[in-house]
Amino acid sequence: MEICSYPFDRILIPYDGSPSAKKAVEWAACLAQIGSDSVEKVTLLRVIGGGYLARHIQNVDLRVTRMDQVAAWRRIRQYHLDHEIMPLLEEGKRFLQEKGVSVPIETRVAEGKIGEEISRLADEGGYSAIVMGRRGLSPVKELFLGSVTRQVLSLAQKKTVFVVGLEAVFNPDCPISPLLLPVDGSEPSREAVRQGAVLAQGLRACQPRLNLLYVPDD
Repeated sequence: MEICSYPFDRILIPYDGSPSAKKAVEWAACLAQIGSDSVEKVTLLRVIGGGYLARHIQNVDLRVTRMDQVAAWRRIRQYHLDHEIMPLLEEGKRFLQEKGVSVPIETRVAEGKIGEEISRLADEGGYSAIVMGRRGLSPVKELFLGSVTRQVLSLAQKKTVFVVGLEAVFNPDCPISPLLLPVDGSEPSREAVRQGAVLAQGLRACQPRLNLLYVPDD
């Protein structure tokens, strides 16, 4: 029987401390442990959007066009990083370690549009997998605000994106069972089957169950 190499050598986890993000970290820990001999590193990423700007905008002279050149604004930003962002990332790092992740864990901070930054940094860093939680926007909010998850799925190229639902329940000793793999004969679906098989090979002790579902391409 051919044994394929583990496909996830670098795992990127967008993390904001929300319950859905914590669920994604829990799943990523399983993913890292399954391929512990092949995974090079796990990275926790916090992308800062416009939320903290809105909270502190009253403290900044809006007549200044370059916010990064305002001393007061730089102090606000640094305070935000030191007292909110970095402790949050360290929390996620501790959680991964408590779950038994032994590979190197790094933390990163970026600023910009969240979905675009996640995809850009995943490309630049050569990450093979992105593990993220789904915030569960209502259909109306998703229509008007869009979805970070949807954007990452659209922008991510040549990498696997795992989207972990907030109410996902899985056994840490056998997190992929049962696994449903819809196939339509396309190369992406064949790759999904290959990756599912590799994950199952790494968990043979728990005898995971994989199910194939043929979905004709209309």
